[in-house]
Amino acid sequence: MTGRGQLLASLSEASCALEGGDPAGAAAALELAVRACGEIDGAPARLDAASLSEARRLLAACVEAAGVTRARLLESLEHAGRSRRAISAYRR
Repeated sequence: MTGRGQLLASLSEASCALEGGDPAGAAAALELAVRACGEIDGAPARLDAASLSEARRLLAACVEAAGVTRARLLESLEHAGRSRRAISAYRR
């Protein structure tokens, strides 16, 4: 697969993984995307306008899905903190 194809496929995979609640899968896909960027950077032919637009769209989807995942994590941590304080108060 070409660097361009790998980049778009990896960004798509990362976006789907984040939307599906799989941050580890997203991290692995993003590592492949970073490698693909390196291949593209050294290649004589870089991304055309359509591919660049698609990469931007996919990256924006990743950023949005990561924000949702981050918010869920913070909510879980806040809930755990409230539960811990409640248990501590009960034990007193």
